[in-house]
Amino acid sequence: MIATSQIATPRPAATILLVRDSQQGMEVLMQQRHQSAPFGAGAWVFPGGKLEPQDRLACWQQQTDLSPSCAQRQLVTATDARAFYLAAIRETLEEAGVLIAHQASAALAQQGQQFLRQQPDQFFAFCRQHQIQLATSRLLYFSRWVTPEHFPLRFDTRFFLASWPADQVVVQDDGEVFKSQWVSPQSALDNWRQGQWSLLPPTYHSLQKLLAFADAQELLHYYQHGRRLADLGNGHD
Repeated sequence: MIATSQIATPRPAATILLVRDSQQGMEVLMQQRHQSAPFGAGAWVFPGGKLEPQDRLACWQQQTDLSPSCAQRQLVTATDARAFYLAAIRETLEEAGVLIAHQASAALAQQGQQFLRQQPDQFFAFCRQHQIQLATSRLLYFSRWVTPEHFPLRFDTRFFLASWPADQVVVQDDGEVFKSQWVSPQSALDNWRQGQWSLLPPTYHSLQKLLAFADAQELLHYYQHGRRLADLGNGHD
């Protein structure tokens, strides 16, 4: 049994299951983390990361389409709810070069990714400069996972669903990941069962949930109308 004083406090984090429909059916964007990563080394994950101070700024109101009160109702949390949405969008731009915003082009997304490589704590400044309104309302709350207490590094992660902006392309950031791939949930799980991929428990269970839907359109429609399979789990994603 771990002493209470030795249990690490979970760090707030957010991740996005970016989905699309293809001729092969529904696909989700997954990325493989570097073997040297301090957490989830070598694992295939969805784009995401921990919340930063910039995600909590009050001045975001003019650059988003989701109010703090609405975010709180969606996540059933009293504080920093909108920050989870902002962190998820920021991390997806950093790691995959995809910008979830109104009227965002592929060129603007790549410009934003390059900007964040140089000034990672200035996402708000970039959005304000280019008059970007982030499409936070397009993120659909999917689930919450908290790392078990026996892990030295813990996260309290909100998982979101979002439709891939079809006019954008995935541009991988090699700083944290070294492979990116659109894959069907079944293929990802098959790769895990065959020992080819490493999946953390939240990633595995998220992929399992996706199998219940025929395509991305059905999945997004289901969650958009408030029927969630989400639950508070104990994992380490």
